[in-house]
Formats: sequence, structure tokens, C-alpha cells
Amino acid sequence: MEFQGVSARNQGQDAALKILNNHKPYTFLTGPAGTGKTLLTGAVGLEKVVNHPKDRFKKVIYTRLQVQTGANLGYIPGDFAGKTDPFVEPFKDNFQEMEYTLPLDHLQSGTKNKKLEFVPIQTMRGRTIPNAFIIIDEAQNLDMDTITTLATRLGQESKMIFLSNFAQIDDETHHLKDPTNNGLYQMLSRLYSNQGGHKYFDHVHLTDIERSDAAAFIEKIMRTDRVHPTFLKLEDRGIPTISKKSVV
Repeated sequence: MEFQGVSARNQGQDAALKILNNHKPYTFLTGPAGTGKTLLTGAVGLEKVVNHPKDRFKKVIYTRLQVQTGANLGYIPGDFAGKTDPFVEPFKDNFQEMEYTLPLDHLQSGTKNKKLEFVPIQTMRGRTIPNAFIIIDEAQNLDMDTITTLATRLGQESKMIFLSNFAQIDDETHHLKDPTNNGLYQMLSRLYSNQGGHKYFDHVHLTDIERSDAAAFIEKIMRTDRVHPTFLKLEDRGIPTISKKSVV
């Protein structure tokens, strides 16, 4: 399978493309940095919206909690777009890997051609979102109330994808590093444990880092002691069964 010029480089990515392309309403991609979670998801979403306009998806929505890494920079000046743009650069960076040039009218508000929305999570409450391919990035930073709010926005013929890396929880209080408080852990583990839950979701955990050998090495030596063992067990449930292996 190929989407916007992007195809799988390993078995985990192949499994990810398959679940991104199915009709289940919730998809979870977990894994270390550099495994291709955002690239694969963006490629599938744009392929469906741009090249298959008669399909069920009319637009891609990308959102993430606007949490800053390291020391907080404080107030970000500018209008709504100016405050949002710094947090969507990881998604836009992937355009250069795709066979895709973003037309201006795909972004402009109020146009019938608008196919891609970048929105802060804080603006999602109260919406009902039909016919959309919704990408929730950095989902490991969500508490239980926030992830519940997001998951219940799903309208008819929409698909919601949660992307996460439990090794990179941006939480100075360490509250979300406890599985009992982490919204992503609680939602995914409850879907696994509740009878009938499997008809609503799929989960793939990616382990092969494609970014660079150097990035893979740093992830390997730094990851284990920064991730709660309970998170690791949940991630392992999503490793494709043919080649169960760990990044560490």
C-alpha cells in the first residue's frame, strides 16, 4: 500500500497502514520517536481526503495539546494561527516526505475546498465532527477528562487516531506519568478489557525507528527507565504478532 508516496518500511508500519485504512472508529499508534506514527497517519488522511473526495472523509483535522517541551516560553504573541502554528510544525514537516503540495485554499477558512484544519484541543469541546479523519498527536499528554471529551466528539463516518509515545510525557508534576491518571492509558486499557471493545478500535505499537541510527540509539539507551512498566505492557499488546520484539 502507498499513500501520498509513503509506503511501509517494516512490518509494524505495514500493520499501521492497514488499521489506518479500515473502518473502525478509533485507532491507536504507540511507539518511540522516529517510528513514523505522524508521517503514516498524515499520509493516509491526506490521500483519502485529497485523492478520494467521494469517500466518507471530507477533511483532515490535526490537533494536539499545546504543551511546550522543557522550560515554558510563556505567552506566544500573534493571532489564532500564530499561536497554533508552532505546535503543528511536526505535522507540516512530513509534507516534504509525501507527494503532496498544500494548496492555499485547502487551509483557508470559509472555503468549500478546506480539507485540512489545525485546531487547538481547547477548541474541540462541544463539537460534533462527522466525515473527518481526526489526528490527536502527543496523546500521552492527555488527562482522563480531556481524552474523554475528545473521543466523544466523534460523529458519523469519522475516524479518530491517537498518536503517542509514553516515554515523552510532558508533565512537570509527573501526574500523567502515573497510569492511574493518564488518559490515554486508561482509555486504551479499558477498550482492551471491556467485552465488545475490539469492534471499536485497533492498536499497533511501532518499534523500528526509521529516523536515523543515532536517534534509534538514544531512544534505546534512554527509554526504559523513563517509562512506567505498566505503560510498556500496554504498548506490547499492540506489537504485530508475527515478530514480537522490543525497542530495548
